[in-house]
Amino acid sequence: MNFQAYKEVARGILASEAGARLVRLDCMNPVKALAVMRPTFRTSPTRASVRDLEAAWRARWGLTAAEGSVRMSTGVRPLLARLFASFARDGRRLRAPEDVYPVYLELAGQAGVALSTFPTVPQPSLPAGDVGRGSEALLLPEPMLPLGRGLNESETAYIRSWLDADRKRLLVLDCVYTFSERFTKTAETLLADGQTVLLHSLAKGFLARDVAGFAIGPRAILEDLVHDIGDDSLATAVQLLRDASDLPQRLSTEFSRRWTVLNRTINLPAPATGYFSVVPFAFNELLARGQLAVPGSVFGSRGGDWSAVTCLLADG
Repeated sequence: MNFQAYKEVARGILASEAGARLVRLDCMNPVKALAVMRPTFRTSPTRASVRDLEAAWRARWGLTAAEGSVRMSTGVRPLLARLFASFARDGRRLRAPEDVYPVYLELAGQAGVALSTFPTVPQPSLPAGDVGRGSEALLLPEPMLPLGRGLNESETAYIRSWLDADRKRLLVLDCVYTFSERFTKTAETLLADGQTVLLHSLAKGFLARDVAGFAIGPRAILEDLVHDIGDDSLATAVQLLRDASDLPQRLSTEFSRRWTVLNRTINLPAPATGYFSVVPFAFNELLARGQLAVPGSVFGSRGGDWSAVTCLLADG
């Protein structure tokens, strides 16, 4: 079931007689659910340049020029599309999760890149390190979505050994769901090793869709990507990064509060980070309990044995 089909199903369920009694664990729109926390400014943003935005973004996340070259667009999707197109041109194979974000696979298909997939729920089934040595890329979210946690020590050790086995290998980390002062220590360490492209945007942590996305990594990998961001987005992004720099941490605090509400009302424990979590129950099983969740198939899972839950509507 894709997301659009799921939304139709959910609308029908919510319109039914039982709909009003359901515990809503299905909201996937933080911009709408947390609209009250979106920054408002008294004055219009001052005109900014690409250089201004790169400086503001690096400063906000504590990144120096040593971490690599930066390319910017309006979000992560266009950056991924261009990155995948470069992989296709260079003959670089992509290994990507099948149950995190279907758009990954859609963009890869549109780019014509050679692709293999692996599941991440209940635990990431990372590809064997001795298979397909050469020019290939491994794509992972960090923090791990929809698991609601960061990469653990064994997973990080595997990734580092996988990269060390061949210098032509590349790691792509999607760090959009970062709600903290810095990227995770794992992300920063892997970025510093020189075989990683880190992706980020203002869509989640700053509740600002289609404003600014960032790719940072080896110049040789990113040199064919051009900046694609308009003047209004440049100005807005710089203002957000400078004047609302603590918003990701404030969102994290709010998520914790809402998870506490769910833990108190339906005994649903909080994940380590973010507003997503995974539970080992099928969509219909949770629905029978009076809980509306999101089936794993929406994320691309081939099985029906897990569901994703979010805390965004637990505003008690």
